[in-house]
Amino acid sequence: MNLVVAKQMCSEKQEKYDPAQSTQMFYAVVQLIGSKKEADNFVYRLELSANRRRMSWEATPRSIHEGVAFAIQQSDCLAFDTSAAQLFAENGNLGINVTISRLDAPQRRHAAEMEAGDLEYD
Repeated sequence: MNLVVAKQMCSEKQEKYDPAQSTQMFYAVVQLIGSKKEADNFVYRLELSANRRRMSWEATPRSIHEGVAFAIQQSDCLAFDTSAAQLFAENGNLGINVTISRLDAPQRRHAAEMEAGDLEYD
């Protein structure tokens, strides 16, 4: 299943049963529709959150030319099993929040990282 999340990006989720682990695995990765050099200008974050739990993955997107299977083979993706998926599912649905940033864009800081008097505006 492909989901276009920006003009140049797409994310893909795959499911795979691994007989060695005797459980179904889920994989999520973001790919840039472009070259590896172009992909190096971005960073993405995938995040699952529910019931006071949070799991996230942050990485440089892969070029669409590298393929999803290569990212999974290299373990360069968000990977989790059925048990983890059930912890984050709401009414049987699993949502993944996707954030994509350009590396030359100023990075926002989390509120916990800010000192008194620091302000950030959109």
